[in-house]
Amino acid sequence: MSKPIAKQVKETVEETAKAWLPTDLSKEGMATSTKAAERIVQAQLTELEAEERLSLACERAPTEDPVILKLREAYNALAAEYKEVTDFEKAEVVALGGLFVLGTERHESRRIDNQLRGRCARQGDPGATRFFLSLNDQIFRIFGGESIKGMMGMMSFSQPDDVPLESGMLSTSLEEAQKKVENYFYSVRKGVFDYDDVMDTQRQIVYGLRRRALLDSDESIRATMREFSDRNMEDFAKGHVEPSKSPSDWELVKLAENVKIYCSILGDAITVDALTEKAGGGGSGGMQAITEYLQEEGQKALDKKLDEVEGTSPGLSAMVTRQVLLMQLDNFWQQHLKNMDFMKTGVSLRAYGQKNPLTEYKLEGYQVFLQMMSRIRRNALYNVFLFQPRKLTPMTKDRIQELIPNREQRRKQVQEMMAAELKTTVKEANKEAPESVTW
Repeated sequence: MSKPIAKQVKETVEETAKAWLPTDLSKEGMATSTKAAERIVQAQLTELEAEERLSLACERAPTEDPVILKLREAYNALAAEYKEVTDFEKAEVVALGGLFVLGTERHESRRIDNQLRGRCARQGDPGATRFFLSLNDQIFRIFGGESIKGMMGMMSFSQPDDVPLESGMLSTSLEEAQKKVENYFYSVRKGVFDYDDVMDTQRQIVYGLRRRALLDSDESIRATMREFSDRNMEDFAKGHVEPSKSPSDWELVKLAENVKIYCSILGDAITVDALTEKAGGGGSGGMQAITEYLQEEGQKALDKKLDEVEGTSPGLSAMVTRQVLLMQLDNFWQQHLKNMDFMKTGVSLRAYGQKNPLTEYKLEGYQVFLQMMSRIRRNALYNVFLFQPRKLTPMTKDRIQELIPNREQRRKQVQEMMAAELKTTVKEANKEAPESVTW
């Protein structure tokens, strides 16, 4: 180690000892500490590594690390010098009765109060704890203040106003009030957890789908979109076909129009005549036939569109579907979180109608979540069908030369406009200024 660095290490150790240690170090202790610091510098340890070595040096585990051994030697030397000072101070504290902890109010949790009590008697040291409370404290005003006030009124007949009241019965009443506070906040936390548990289930589904959009292979992404297509066509069929009614009452015309709007690439492939033929005699069988027919046509349209996009640039179809799916997930999930917060506020009023707000929140939240997922599937495929790939024009030298003059021309136009505006502003200011003002 060079002399300038060794000098800097020594000065740092001396400054640290004066600032942090309760007593002046002896020459031997200072020399040992300086050697330990030099060993750390020579090892070129980072701050975290040095702290780790120091924590190991303060323990008694066997080691062969020279840095830890040197640090342990310095630690033992410092501990020996500390002991002379700390033992003397401890004797004074013990003679005075130990640490006295004074509390001015009770915490909402008894655990915190017990931790405060524990400060006065660490490792068998003597000590005492005393709480001075008032009925004006918030914990007693809200929970059990009137009953405790009546009890204190009966006990204070024979006591002056400046004498504190002490009683086992009073302490028990205070503890009961504290238990009420703990139970109240426990119920609040439990309610928050129960409501969040509903959102956690939904969150796992959405995050899982988002993870698939980010990490799945191109084939898996296409399979996901095909699954979306089948679910969308099933939703279309359920929205326009009622198995309990006659096929003549089914909204097949509206169904064909909506499917065409949703998937314009189908064109006239979905016709009312084809749907009527698939409906047959109606019932659940007719509805199933229409659903399978729509799903088959939807698969053809999706494959056609993705192949068209893929033909423009390899890998573009997967990139587009990932981007569209992520965009729809993020947008609808953000709105869904706002809706669920609004719903949580509203369902609390259901308690006045003898209904469980949490149950109502679960039921309505589930329905809203299903609607959100349906809209994500529908909008994702709708945007994929609307996507029109186009080839990018390469930026050649000739194109760059064409753009440069235009840019210079626009810059000159902006400068001329700014100069004209400044000239007009100065002219207006000259007109409005008093005659005594010179420019």
